[in-house]
Amino acid sequence: MTSNRKACIFCGSTTNKISKEHVFRNALRKYAPSDLGMMFENFTTGERRELKDSLFDQTLRKVCKPCNEGWMERLEVQVEPVLAALIMGEPTSLTQHEARALARWAAKTNVVRGHTGRSLAVQPSAAAEIRDCEVLPSDWHVLIWRYAEATTTDLLRHFDTDIYTVEAHGGNPDTVHHGKAWSQEHILVLGQVIIYSRFSRQPEHFIDHLEDSWAEAFEMTCLQQCVLPEIGETVSSAELPMLKVGELWKLASILPRAFELQTGKRWDGGDLYPRQR
Repeated sequence: MTSNRKACIFCGSTTNKISKEHVFRNALRKYAPSDLGMMFENFTTGERRELKDSLFDQTLRKVCKPCNEGWMERLEVQVEPVLAALIMGEPTSLTQHEARALARWAAKTNVVRGHTGRSLAVQPSAAAEIRDCEVLPSDWHVLIWRYAEATTTDLLRHFDTDIYTVEAHGGNPDTVHHGKAWSQEHILVLGQVIIYSRFSRQPEHFIDHLEDSWAEAFEMTCLQQCVLPEIGETVSSAELPMLKVGELWKLASILPRAFELQTGKRWDGGDLYPRQR
C-alpha cells in the first residue's frame, strides 16, 4: 500500500513516522543570550522575510522519528559541550574529531533551517550525505569565528542559477550544456560564536568555476577564516579568529557578491547587518 506520509528530508523514508524537530536544540537556550529572531532571503525570487520568534521555538515536521531520535540526537549530544563553551565565550579546545562533528552539525542545521523557509537548495542526496558521512563532502564549507559581542540571531539565504558551458571542437561551438547550480548559506550567531555554513553544487560536467566566485567574494571581506574540517589535532578557542562588533556585514556581503559574480545581477533586498560607518 502506498504511504501518504511526507518523505523525511534526510533519509527519504515515506513509511517512518514524521516527528516534530526543533531547528535548534532547546537545551542550547540556557547558554545563549536572548535572541533577535531569524531572517530568510531567497535571491532567486527576491523574497525576504523576518521571523520574530525565538530561534529555539522554531520547529518543523519534515524529519522522521528514527532520524530525529537516532543519528541527529547523537550528533546534538556530541557537540553540546564544546558548543556550549563557545557560545558562552569560555576557554575550550577543539580536537579534529570535535571540529568535524561541529561542521556536520552546522550542515545538518543549515538543511533543517532551510526547510523552515521552504528552500530546496540542498537536494535530498546532499542531505542524505550528512546523515551517512562523518566528514562532510566538498560541497559544504563551514567556518567559525569568536564574536566580540554576545547576541543570538541567524540569516538563511539561498539561490539557484542557470549556467551554461560550450564545448568547442576545432574552434567551433559544438555542444551547449545547460544546468542549474544551487547555493544555500546560513550565518548563525550564538552568543560569542559565529558559525558560517554554505552548500553549493553544480552539475558534474561543468568546469569548477563557481567555487572561484565564492572564493573571490570571501577574499573581498578581508576576514581571516578558520575552516572547521581543516582544524589540526587540537586548537584552543583563543586561537580562533575574532569577528569584531560591526563586522557582521562583511559575512552578510559574501552571498550577494557571489550571486552578482555568478549571475551578473545585483541583490537589492537590503542588508540584515548594515555596514558600520
